[in-house]
Amino acid sequence: MPMDRHRMGTRLGGWVAAVGVAWVRDGLGVSRQTVYRWLAGESVPSLEHAVKIERVSQGVVTVRDVIDHGKEVRDGARSDRR
Repeated sequence: MPMDRHRMGTRLGGWVAAVGVAWVRDGLGVSRQTVYRWLAGESVPSLEHAVKIERVSQGVVTVRDVIDHGKEVRDGARSDRR
């Protein structure tokens, strides 16, 4: 899945881009496809995973950032269609 500016323009997307999908996958114990679905805004990490993301990112990405990511991606994609 190609990385676009909407996915990578969020705190979550930028952090994943910096550390790598494989690192996130291994660190959280999820599949690569799961990480890509999160980045695409197709699904949202569980609260448990959101808390883990905040912890392993050392606060660079907060639970709120994780929650907001999908909406930011979807809103950005909609604005491109206008």
